[in-house]
Amino acid sequence: MIVLKGLFIIYRLDRSYRDDFLARLKERRITDRFLLRAMLEKREKYGVITRNFAKFMKSFLMPYSSYTASGYSVSVVADTVIATNGTKYTIGLIGLATEGKGSFVYNLAYEYTSYQRTKSMGSVFSVGSGTRTPTPDDYSLENPVQDVPVTDVSLIYDADKTRIVVSGGDTASTDFTASEVGLIAKILRQEPGVVIADQDVISVLIDRATFDPITFASGDPIACQYVLGLA
Repeated sequence: MIVLKGLFIIYRLDRSYRDDFLARLKERRITDRFLLRAMLEKREKYGVITRNFAKFMKSFLMPYSSYTASGYSVSVVADTVIATNGTKYTIGLIGLATEGKGSFVYNLAYEYTSYQRTKSMGSVFSVGSGTRTPTPDDYSLENPVQDVPVTDVSLIYDADKTRIVVSGGDTASTDFTASEVGLIAKILRQEPGVVIADQDVISVLIDRATFDPITFASGDPIACQYVLGLA
């Protein structure tokens, strides 16, 4: 049986490559060749995709019905997801309204300014020191230490499959031993009739993995990748 799986790859890079690494992050030109050249340690581990992620995928596939009170078209069935802070939210895709309004449901790498307010919607890798075995019911890391911003999301087309590759990096903000990682999407909630500037941005765990520990010293470059595809 073919299944959808996500592979996490975590790198501790040589500090002598730090400036080059940070410059490449800004320009979105982190290559596998560079990572192999700068790498001191590397971990690869398949994660466990969360039920939260499955519910969002279900929303994409559900039929739509008309919501005449405001003119919005919404998915027929709504589900409940749990944000990383433990708060439960009801989700359902909201389509374009008949009066021309629209809504963002989620975005993996997006930042906007509206009504003199800015909300970051960039997804992040959350790196922590937890060791609890991942389960589909996870909604947060066991012991998150640092968020690593996502800087690029790309598609790789093979002959018979497509892979989504999420990449990011940063420098360690403190000394810590990493043993878990998760991919967290920022979800912009949109209630019909409420302007975007007044909506909440929530954090939702997509996938989580644990791995053999890597010790980072403050200032060490951290590179993260997540490859989602058929396995």
